[in-house]
Amino acid sequence: MEWERKFYDIVRETECNLTNARRKLQGSTAAKPLYFGSVCWGGNINKQDRDRLDKFIRKASGVVGRKQDNFTSTHERRLTDKVQKILADDSHPLRPEFDSRRTDRSNRFRQPTARSTRYRNSFIPSAIHIFNSQVGR
Repeated sequence: MEWERKFYDIVRETECNLTNARRKLQGSTAAKPLYFGSVCWGGNINKQDRDRLDKFIRKASGVVGRKQDNFTSTHERRLTDKVQKILADDSHPLRPEFDSRRTDRSNRFRQPTARSTRYRNSFIPSAIHIFNSQVGR
């Protein structure tokens, strides 16, 4: 009887560990391309594709068992983090681009002139827009 109880405890703990490992693996497998892609092309994504990604994120939330952020908030957070990393690294190739756009009084960045929507939604203009909106808070 004692052996059966210990065996049951071992099986239950193993199942719990497998469930946690599955959640971590599925979360990291789906999250990494999404995080990388949100920085690269997230500004130029159309509404239909954004809704499809949000649907995927909701399904992944059910598998993982935790509520995940939607694509827009993930995109904004990742852009802000990337800008902060660029500003912290003096040798980053985009650092001069950001330094030349910084204003002295408000510590914000001037928006680059954009003739097309595609450029306006690319990395630098959208990162500056999101970063400036968070500096003002």
